[in-house]
Amino acid sequence: ALTAAAGTAQPKPAGPLPLAGLAAEGARLSASVQTPQAVAGAGGSAGAAAQDLLQQAAQRARAAVGTGPAGLGTAAGGMATAEELAAPSPAVLAEVGSRPDLALAAALGQPGMLARLAAYLPRPDRLGGPALLLYLFGARNGGARAWLGDSALAHLTKADSGALATLEEAMVPTQRLAADGTAWTTLLLPYMDGEELSALLLAHRQLWLEPEAEDGEGGRGLLPGTAFVLGATLAELGSVQLKGLAAPHRLRLELTVSGEPDASSRDRFAAGLSKALDGVSLTIRWGTPPAWPELMPGA
Repeated sequence: ALTAAAGTAQPKPAGPLPLAGLAAEGARLSASVQTPQAVAGAGGSAGAAAQDLLQQAAQRARAAVGTGPAGLGTAAGGMATAEELAAPSPAVLAEVGSRPDLALAAALGQPGMLARLAAYLPRPDRLGGPALLLYLFGARNGGARAWLGDSALAHLTKADSGALATLEEAMVPTQRLAADGTAWTTLLLPYMDGEELSALLLAHRQLWLEPEAEDGEGGRGLLPGTAFVLGATLAELGSVQLKGLAAPHRLRLELTVSGEPDASSRDRFAAGLSKALDGVSLTIRWGTPPAWPELMPGA
């Protein structure tokens, strides 16, 4: 729901992105795809529901060949230029080396890898949610090959193999301590923000909660629950963090957005989330920094 609503603040994609058939066609979308031209050529063997996905993948792959890997931040906090990516400065290399989110974006921005993966990457549109779920399925069931299938990873070049190793490392959950001392299990997820590769951070931890009247669990003691956080930095909205608390008969969400778009954009964003999350307790705070800055991708 968040990725779909975020898309209302972004330019529209080149074509429609149909949901029907995405999972069924997933294993075949990038068979033998190693170049931008091959991405387009795969369209003839893919189902009709995948045609627009492949078209968008080819466009993004061609852009990657022309500009190099996207998503790298410079020491000054902006985006790296094409010249910096062609001959990275020590400052850029140091920042990438110290930030797993930038390392992941740089690895997936390799033209060969981007051509293979572009159709599968989560993005801010109505397919963002299913794409995230497919990635999480892969992370829980064996890594990149479970996510993409063997055919998408056939005939790897040396550069592709290095990028795949970085992706596999990112798909392994890690532990991270918050400022209050609580331990969270975290996972990085690649994300296509417009034409830039970036990353999301998903964190969760188990906890016990006091029952509430609406739970219908009075007198039964503490209830098991899950706290979760999804953090991202979006081009149009700035730092975005979704905090959630899930327990039996209870789901509460709080969304903080550092940016403050115009009133009509805020209304469209809120309406999109409200429609997708009907019946869920949701609070949106605009112009507010993340409540858990240590649970953001760049932390």
